[in-house]
Amino acid sequence: MRKAVYARLAVTSVRKNKQFYLPYLLTCSLCVMLYYIIMAIANNGDIGFLDSTVGMVMGMAGGLSLIFAGFFLFYTSGFLNKRRQKEFGVYSILGMEKRHLGRMLVYEALYVAAVSFAGGILGGMLLGELVYMLLLKLMSLPVTAGYLAPSPRAAVETVAVYSVIFALILARNLWRMYRSKAVGMLQGGNVGEKEPRTRWGVALLGILTLGGGYGLALASDNAIWVLFVFFFAVLLVIIGTYCLFTSGSIALLKGLRRNKNYYYHPRHFTGVSGMMWRMKQNAMGLASICILSTAVLVTIATTVCLYAGMEDTLEGKLDHDYNLQVLSYNHQGAASTDTPAEDGGAAVEALMEQMTARYGARPENVHKAFMQRQDGRSAYVYEFDAPQLGRDEQRQLSDELFALLDTADGWEGWITTRPDSRQRFLELYGMLLFMGVFFGLIFLMATVLIIYYKQVSEGYEDKQRFDILQKVGMSKPEVRRTIRSQVVTVFFLPLLVAGIHLFVALRPMFGVMSGAFGMTNLPLFALVTGITLAVFAVIYVIVYLLTARTYYKIVA
Repeated sequence: MRKAVYARLAVTSVRKNKQFYLPYLLTCSLCVMLYYIIMAIANNGDIGFLDSTVGMVMGMAGGLSLIFAGFFLFYTSGFLNKRRQKEFGVYSILGMEKRHLGRMLVYEALYVAAVSFAGGILGGMLLGELVYMLLLKLMSLPVTAGYLAPSPRAAVETVAVYSVIFALILARNLWRMYRSKAVGMLQGGNVGEKEPRTRWGVALLGILTLGGGYGLALASDNAIWVLFVFFFAVLLVIIGTYCLFTSGSIALLKGLRRNKNYYYHPRHFTGVSGMMWRMKQNAMGLASICILSTAVLVTIATTVCLYAGMEDTLEGKLDHDYNLQVLSYNHQGAASTDTPAEDGGAAVEALMEQMTARYGARPENVHKAFMQRQDGRSAYVYEFDAPQLGRDEQRQLSDELFALLDTADGWEGWITTRPDSRQRFLELYGMLLFMGVFFGLIFLMATVLIIYYKQVSEGYEDKQRFDILQKVGMSKPEVRRTIRSQVVTVFFLPLLVAGIHLFVALRPMFGVMSGAFGMTNLPLFALVTGITLAVFAVIYVIVYLLTARTYYKIVA
């Protein structure tokens, strides 16, 4: 066969399966776009990002995004491969050898990669400046400080790393195809119709690991302890979630079936039986949706709370707007005697009043003290507030004080100011919020794509169940009501479990934020977390309504 035939077959196959390929292509393009934007920001040196902490963090974020994107692209490509089994079986029956099917898969992979790279990099170039400006705004840096020009280096890096991901996906698909037989591919949609087994060991493992993860999360309020056991607790919760969804749910449903008074009821009979098959076929997908939903909730809630509670954190860390600790003034000890008027203390007071007067203000809530240092030297402490000044003026005064200690001859000491700390907090928390939104989008994309493919897969499977239930005597309204109740239960079960995970994680989350970041505003934390859960639930319902239309269209 000519090579052009494989290319045409690949184009035809993608077009015929556009219901499956379009969401996949869109997701691949969005992943490429996000990675390109992150790398373009990390490689941008206009405002010193290239060698800064921001550049390093952006590079790490890009690497982590590759791991997450690679996992869920591998996972969702499995849905595509499963739906294509019958098509490959038909090609095999018509005389195509597996090497011919392999060439067709190679062309399909090339088309997917080309569309993803073109759409993703072009979209990144168009939207990159907007994202860059958002980052600068969150970090309270001048928006006009630099322009995110198209980055050839970022484009090359993006193409290189995602080419590896697409190549690995292609290799996995080729391996599965070469291991399959033509008859098995024709019956691919009907494989695995045996009744699910009750694996009590796996169910017990799920209970123990989930309980262990919850126990570690709730064991202590100490931030260091929480950070130490955090990843281990998360790993236990993930293992427990997958075990309980895959085996615990089957054990529970079989327990209900053994209860004859409950099971032999017109509504419970079909409901329990149908749920058993649904959980067998969709348990892994439901567990993945649950874990991804929890990741979205925790990431967004934590970063938004840190950013929103920044002023409370500043108030807790600093008692005054400005804190000066002077060791020497004009080469003599600032606190060399017990009378500040005879050393640098009086000069410091006079200088502070002079500097604030230039802005039409004067020091308020002044606190003066002598402090004995561990090295035996004394320091003159002068703290004050300047509430009359706006934030820009407070920052200018802060810069002048730092310059004074850096350049004035005979001055020795250090200064801590609330305006400078606020700017540092804005840069840190703004970057964290940007990262939270970035990873939240990746997790959300994965969640939506898995939900979509789950609905489509269930639609084709329920189409046959719909006909069987009618043949055994159920009316159409009864069948619709039964299937709808099962779909709604299965669909919203991950959201319910994710909410439980989030509720358990509240204590360690607040412990880390209070211990590591100084965020102690519990009412704000509770409010932000509640709003995050409510907004995510609304998005989840919208996704359900949109995907349910596709599901019921297939069933009908």
